[in-house]
This record gives sequence, C-alpha cells and structure tokens, in this order.
Amino acid sequence: VRSMLEVVVVFYVSGHGLGHATRAMEVMAHVLRLDARVVVVSPSARGGALFREELGVECFRRACDAEVVQRSALLVDGEASLRAYDALDRGAILARETTFLADVGASLVVSDVAAIPLRAAEAVGVPGVILSNFLWLDVYRAFFFFGEKKPSSSFSPSPLWLDVLRDDYASATAYFRLPGYGPSGVDDVVAVVDQPLVARRNRTSR
Repeated sequence: VRSMLEVVVVFYVSGHGLGHATRAMEVMAHVLRLDARVVVVSPSARGGALFREELGVECFRRACDAEVVQRSALLVDGEASLRAYDALDRGAILARETTFLADVGASLVVSDVAAIPLRAAEAVGVPGVILSNFLWLDVYRAFFFFGEKKPSSSFSPSPLWLDVLRDDYASATAYFRLPGYGPSGVDDVVAVVDQPLVARRNRTSR
C-alpha cells in the first residue's frame, strides 16, 4: 500500500487574478494535512509567492495556457485572447508537462483551469481533475461565436482548435465544479461532481 508521503499532487493554477490562487490554496492546505507532497505550476509571480510563503510548497512559474487578454481591469479583449491561444505551441507544452509529471512522480493532477496538463496527466497514466467554476473552452467559444471583431482585423482562427481544446478538457477524470458555474462544453463527457464554495477564511479581526 502506497503511503501518503509517496503521493504527489500537482496543481496547475491560472494566473488570471488571485481568485484561482486563493481557492486552490485552501485545497492544497487540506492535501498537505494528509502528508502528501504538493507541487504547483502557475504563471503568476504573486500567486507563486503566496504558495511558497504561506504553504511552503514547490512552485514552478510558467504558463500552460493563454488565459484571456484584458484591456483594463474590467474589459476583456476577445480577439486578442483568441490570438494568444492560437499562438500557443500546444505540442511543446504537452511534451514539457508530460515529462515534468513523470519526473516529479505525480500521483494526481488538479487543474484550475488549464486544459493541456489534463492531457499530460492522461499521457503519464494518472488522474487529472478540473477544479473550477468555468473552463477556458466556454470563454473562448463565446468570443469565437459572439465576440465582435475589430473592423481592421483579418484574423480568422479555425473553429477546429476549439475541438482540440474540448478534447483536452474531456481527458479529465472528473470535473469538481464550483458554485457560479455555467453550461460547460464537457458536461456530457466528464464526470461532474458539484462542490461547495471554496474560499479562504477571514484572518483579520473586525
């Protein structure tokens, strides 16, 4: 029987705001109480600092998806976001993360909410689960079909890469769906397990 000290849980955490980081940290804290090893991959410098300083876990800073491009704190640039995803070297990221998961001896992958690491988990034969209330697939799909193109733009991405993104998410073992979710493009192919709200406790006095 494998001891918990041999269990390695790799978290892939979005760098789009600190909300992903703070909710993932609560789950990491529970995993650490089981004496498992936690490893984090995130493009966020601020998130990485939180993971290391508050939890003492290993954190590797790099991007595994394109997330979204924002014009301001409140406005998202749909076309720029699609361009960023279109420019991703998916094959290189998949190869890199597959090697990484094998090297660290991953037992489980938790993604909030990149898709490619789920495919990498499948490639090394370990479970990969989604922990989120949305998928980038659904965000990009909305941009693709309902977003407004810039008048001067000649950018026309192929809808086929939406199928590739969907297939990457569909390789997940389960979708731990958090409150505030909407319809998802993989609800029919991935086991959905609804979860309560995950948030940090208030640590300041009134």
